[in-house]
Amino acid sequence: MKNNLIDEDALLLLPPVVTRKDLVKAGYTKETSFKIFKGCREWLVSQGFESYDSRKITQLPRVKVLTYLGF
Repeated sequence: MKNNLIDEDALLLLPPVVTRKDLVKAGYTKETSFKIFKGCREWLVSQGFESYDSRKITQLPRVKVLTYLGF
C-alpha cells in the first residue's frame, strides 16, 4: 500500500497516536486516509484488539499504522 508520492520521513515524524488528519498532513488524500484508518482498525480487530472495533475510534498507535502501511 506504499505510495511513491508520500514522504516517508513525514510518516516517521507522526505523533505517537495518529489521526486521519495526521495522515493528510503526511501527504495522503482525505479519502485515502479514511481507507487506511478503516483498514488499520479492521486489521487490529483481526489481531485480537477488540477495543478498536468501533467507529468512534479517532486515534491509532503510530507503530500499528506504519506496520499496516508496510514501513
